Amino acid sequence: MRNQQGMVLFFSLIVLLIMTVIGVAVAMNATQSLRMSQAGSDRVKANIALQGALNTVVMNNEGSTLANLDDPQVIIDAAYNVTSTLTPLYDGDVACARSSRPTAGIECRKIELSSEITFGRGNLAQLTRVSGLEQEVLAD
Repeated sequence: MRNQQGMVLFFSLIVLLIMTVIGVAVAMNATQSLRMSQAGSDRVKANIALQGALNTVVMNNEGSTLANLDDPQVIIDAAYNVTSTLTPLYDGDVACARSSRPTAGIECRKIELSSEITFGRGNLAQLTRVSGLEQEVLAD
């Protein structure tokens, strides 16, 4: 009987060690899941901010600003932390792409709108969206 008293302690320590390893593994898995969900949340927020900045740039520059754009124009939106660049694609006017029945005397200025935002831990992630715009103008 006396030889068996140490065996209970030995098996108890083995079970305690196994439970500790399982607990540490579960805690690490939970931490990793939280980091992944935070990264996904940051990306969604950045995407929404980028879309808001794109809409703001288009609304603030439609009409004569886009029609008279000759050189690239950089716009920094501090509210969304987004940098947008308006770049004319052609020298002069071209036919409008979306007109099924083009109106005589109306042509389009084509402009590329590129917006960029950095986000995430240490601002290491970057999201860029490039869109094309057409501004109708009177033909020369």
